[in-house]
Amino acid sequence: MELCGIASNGIRIVHTRADYPETTIFWCGARVQDVLDAATRAGFHARVPSSPRRHGMPFRPVAIAHLVVASSVLGFLGRSVHPWSVPMPPGPLMIAVLGMLLGVAFAIQISEAVQAWALKPGRSVSEIAPFLRLVQLIGGFLFARFALQMLF
Repeated sequence: MELCGIASNGIRIVHTRADYPETTIFWCGARVQDVLDAATRAGFHARVPSSPRRHGMPFRPVAIAHLVVASSVLGFLGRSVHPWSVPMPPGPLMIAVLGMLLGVAFAIQISEAVQAWALKPGRSVSEIAPFLRLVQLIGGFLFARFALQMLF
């Protein structure tokens, strides 16, 4: 079992029964312990493995390199018209960079293919979920601010 969820908490059940769906998630908000207690009363004995604290960065270097190169190219193209002029508000390509970053942060949490691209083998999204939520919060505010600044 492990806690999971993008905007709320859930419990992912790992089981060996072939007649049950492979992925079973109980969304329970802040009542994780209540769900665990109810499962215990129903006869399910939760054995949460104690995973060792992993050291090092969970992201693959190639994923970081892809994001840095893509954002650098878009940033350079957005400034290529007046590269040495007075600072200007962010243009559409810088908003695209923020959108790309937000899209990747969301996709890592829900797509196994993106997780395989972005995370090292054996690493879990639950290790980086707080970081991804912080990126989404800050990136979302910046995206909204820059988009509104462009429109008005």
